[in-house]
Amino acid sequence: MLSCKNLALSVRNADGTCKQLFSELSFTAHPGEIMMVLGKNGTGKSTLLKTLVGHVPAQCGSIRIFDRELAHFSKSELAQIFAFVLQDNERGTIREFSVEENLCFALHKGTRLSLLRPAVSQKNQEKISTFLQAVAPVFRERLSPKAGSLSGGQRQMLSILMNILSDAKIFLLDEPTAALDDTTAEEIMQELQNWVRERKLIALMVSHDLVLVERYGDRILDLNSPTAAP
Repeated sequence: MLSCKNLALSVRNADGTCKQLFSELSFTAHPGEIMMVLGKNGTGKSTLLKTLVGHVPAQCGSIRIFDRELAHFSKSELAQIFAFVLQDNERGTIREFSVEENLCFALHKGTRLSLLRPAVSQKNQEKISTFLQAVAPVFRERLSPKAGSLSGGQRQMLSILMNILSDAKIFLLDEPTAALDDTTAEEIMQELQNWVRERKLIALMVSHDLVLVERYGDRILDLNSPTAAP
């Protein structure tokens, strides 16, 4: 599980003053559940996700991942454990490469890939075929197009698939459906919920869509509230 205890974080404003985002924030995220992170603009929702993965240091408090302190993980270990899915799917996929190539790159997440070593190999193709058959069969017919030619929803789905294929254990999702139409958002959330439950993933998702929060959230972390979810 992922747990935080007495976490405190502040940021420096453009005028040089400091703003306290939260203090004494404590919560626990469990495998197989989606924790929805709520809060008004400026409460630190996105910054919290960056803190959990080690990109932004907290002023004080403890972050434990599978009963180990965050500081005891190397950068490569964190890269393999965490999946960071953003609203901007341009940053989660490589538009110039095919769907298949993007998925192959996901198999090498956290490792150095030599320019002389092709990402697409027969072994990787077999892994991807087996994976898609079990998780997202519809994508087996969409391996050739470049990622940049996909619709916004398809590309966001590809981004999530890449992270699942990389065997990440903790998903941090920052408004992943904000730029999508309601139908596509529902499709992605249904699949995400299935993957989280079946694979016992840990997921924290920032969202302003209260319909999605109510429908797919197993637990709520409200940064507007002085008391966080247990």
